[in-house]
Amino acid sequence: MTADRFNERFMREAIALARRGYGFVDPNPLVGAVIVQDGQIVARGFHEEYGHEHAERNALNEAAAKGVNLRGASMYVTLEPCSHYGHQPPCATAIAESGITEVFVGSDDPNPRVNGAGIAMLRAAGLRVVTHVLMRDCDALNDSFFHFIRTTGPWVVLKYAMSLDGRIALHDGTPWAVSGPESLQRVHEERSRYAAIVTGVGTVLADDPQLTARPSSPANPRLGVHSPWRIVMDSQLRTPVKSRVVQESRADHLTVLATTVTDAQAHRVYEDQGCTVVSLPGDDAGEVSVTALMDYLGHRRVDSALLECGGRLSAAFLRAGKVNKVEAFIAPKIVGNALSPSPVAGHAVLDPLPHLHDVQVSRCGHDVVIEGKV
Repeated sequence: MTADRFNERFMREAIALARRGYGFVDPNPLVGAVIVQDGQIVARGFHEEYGHEHAERNALNEAAAKGVNLRGASMYVTLEPCSHYGHQPPCATAIAESGITEVFVGSDDPNPRVNGAGIAMLRAAGLRVVTHVLMRDCDALNDSFFHFIRTTGPWVVLKYAMSLDGRIALHDGTPWAVSGPESLQRVHEERSRYAAIVTGVGTVLADDPQLTARPSSPANPRLGVHSPWRIVMDSQLRTPVKSRVVQESRADHLTVLATTVTDAQAHRVYEDQGCTVVSLPGDDAGEVSVTALMDYLGHRRVDSALLECGGRLSAAFLRAGKVNKVEAFIAPKIVGNALSPSPVAGHAVLDPLPHLHDVQVSRCGHDVVIEGKV
């Protein structure tokens, strides 16, 4: 086995560990780490929850619990070790003092408090550091973190399911499962990876959705445990008090109603049910401003959002330049009715036309999934 293949093998193990933090570490990054000695993994760690110990320290703690002498060992970590005091002390210091002699790093950390300082600290302590091992795969773990650090706003993924002729529902509003059960399970698992789910009041009125993550994945029991904030864009507060997003609002299933209504009494009806109501500026059409909502979520340190909504709201987000990725589930079904709604709708052509790159195509049951960055 070549040195590159050897290193990639252990970094892939670290990437798999990092994914176990989905939904629990926001707005911190996903990080995984493994410690290797004599060609064997002797300890593993990942960042398990925001505010708790980082991946590197968890791996070091496991090695200590096993009584492993780390002199001459190597560490593989998906993201540059931190070099500053935050909720936890710097990982670079702990690594340098552990006996480990070389560190393989996947991604650079764009956080201004790190941004090369962690690698410099390790090298200054005499450790050999190899950077950018499987960098593309490691970077993909933290699209939302990198975007949030650079822009202070959430990474937004527009997700929709449509028929082969581009329809998301029947023309008369009859409930219809567009995609198959495998796609539905995947969506529930993916929801737990985001800090928020955003929808519009039209979707609430039509479908009365729960917008929760369920069930957990057999491959990763932590998926499905976390449910993101549920954000309903409702300019005139038309969300029914008896709707599931309102009735099921509590600390672990928080519903935020974003509205242009400023009347405190109107807010109190929902707040009494456990919802948070926030008044935001309206756009030219009198709807809640997409930019204002993104600013609000960024201020609340919501680093990622899954957009599940109707065509008008999808178009509004695209027009505002706030969609970072599209994930389209295409079912092998044909509706054949021009009056049936489409996933992106409006009276004007989007300008400029959104163009996807890094496009990936996969299968999910009988459905085809196309995803790409905008």
